[in-house]
Amino acid sequence: MKTCSRCGETKEVILFPRKKENKDGRHSHCKTCRAQYNKARYDPKKRSELYQTNLDEERKNRREYYQQNKINYYANNYRDWETDRKSTRLNSSHSRASRMPSSA
Repeated sequence: MKTCSRCGETKEVILFPRKKENKDGRHSHCKTCRAQYNKARYDPKKRSELYQTNLDEERKNRREYYQQNKINYYANNYRDWETDRKSTRLNSSHSRASRMPSSA
């Protein structure tokens, strides 16, 4: 017998999901409490409401972060562009080296 830490009911151990990390090898919440928790957590309606609530603030924060770190953005983008350009040039079938006649 084990007591669920969420609902407080004492239930059979088999009604608790397995979890190797715990001392007794079971979760502290029973399967019914975990199901209710997961259902509420992954409910698309609630998630979309939460997303819409925080959307304006999130956009504002991203804009501020971009303005404060604009130089880093440009430096990283340029570095990535240079890396892509060099690798493309070396691997391209249109590179100058591939157009040169072979000295066979």
